[in-house]
Amino acid sequence: MTRRVFLSFDAEDNDYVNLFRGQAKNSNLEIDFYDSSLKEPIESKNADYIKSKIRPKIDSSSVILCLIGYNSHKSGWIAWELLYSELQKKGIVGVRLHSSNQDIIPQALKTYGAKIVDWDHQQIALAIESAAKKAGY
Repeated sequence: MTRRVFLSFDAEDNDYVNLFRGQAKNSNLEIDFYDSSLKEPIESKNADYIKSKIRPKIDSSSVILCLIGYNSHKSGWIAWELLYSELQKKGIVGVRLHSSNQDIIPQALKTYGAKIVDWDHQQIALAIESAAKKAGY
């Protein structure tokens, strides 16, 4: 089953995010999702405006996949996206981009009880499916 997934990530990890998106589209992989996240940065400093563009993307998703890099835990936007997702009762999963302990897990992922997995396609696919079902999707 294809799942609608919103990717939450820190802008400094954009190269990894693009690689992740490319691998997820590879038909030989077990990840099957529709990426509803923002593809282009919003050129604004107005937080309310930015949130107004992000909310519909999260609303249309069943699972939020937080891609965890070295500094993701410092991102206010990731924290806000995870909080909004939790309030909307979305499934939440964390993926360590470097599959190492240097990928510091954002506190919100811990608080909301998100499953954290390494960058392993089978683990990611299982975590997405589990989070979607747990959230009622």
